[in-house]
Amino acid sequence: MECFLLRRLAPVSLLFAVTSLWGCDRPVVAPSPAQETVALVHNAEAAIRRPRHPMIAMQELNRPPRIDAQSGFQLLPEQGSGFYHFRGADRPGTDSWGRPTTIQCIQATGQRWATDYPDRPRIGVGDISRRLGGRFLPHQTHRDGRDMDLRPMTRSGEHKVHVRHANYSSTRTGDLVRVLLESCDVRVIYFNDWRLIREFPKVKKSRGHNDHLHVRLRTRERKPQALGNTAREPVATR
Repeated sequence: MECFLLRRLAPVSLLFAVTSLWGCDRPVVAPSPAQETVALVHNAEAAIRRPRHPMIAMQELNRPPRIDAQSGFQLLPEQGSGFYHFRGADRPGTDSWGRPTTIQCIQATGQRWATDYPDRPRIGVGDISRRLGGRFLPHQTHRDGRDMDLRPMTRSGEHKVHVRHANYSSTRTGDLVRVLLESCDVRVIYFNDWRLIREFPKVKKSRGHNDHLHVRLRTRERKPQALGNTAREPVATR
């Protein structure tokens, strides 16, 4: 390491004398393009796997909830015990607003998941609703803060997976459904795993739900005034 720093930082006039004194006068072989590519990929993967600083994670967990005064919706934190939020092309803070009971459901399910299955991947939470509700393209639902998309569980890793993919785990996804049903007042779950459809009466088949679980909750909360008449019962396609 010292030799590397010397070659990078030492002035040219001192380079040969100092490197010889320290035994660094061996020829330097430049890495090949293939080796450089491997190193870049390794560094990128290491950065993805690197845990967030504990102080940053603690600040996020202790941050007071963001609640919109007009709709009454609450913004889901980017991560919490047992869950994380993922988004596609949406801007940050625009796709994960829900009724307080919906956010509480996610947090309770995540806490239970982290307690029961600490060595498994966390629950990935995607779209919920817009800040004021209403249309949320390309969804036909997700209008009134009661719908949420969850990633199916994998055998390893936290990423998108298809129900027919080799890394998809039907057993772990079944455990997720069970924890959801025990932690939340679930009305229906749309997901195309036939084993889970046979096992859980609330899991239904629906076109376009091979790579995510669409969860719709029951609620006794009054419909937020900001939503008007846009909140309809779902005929789920997304």
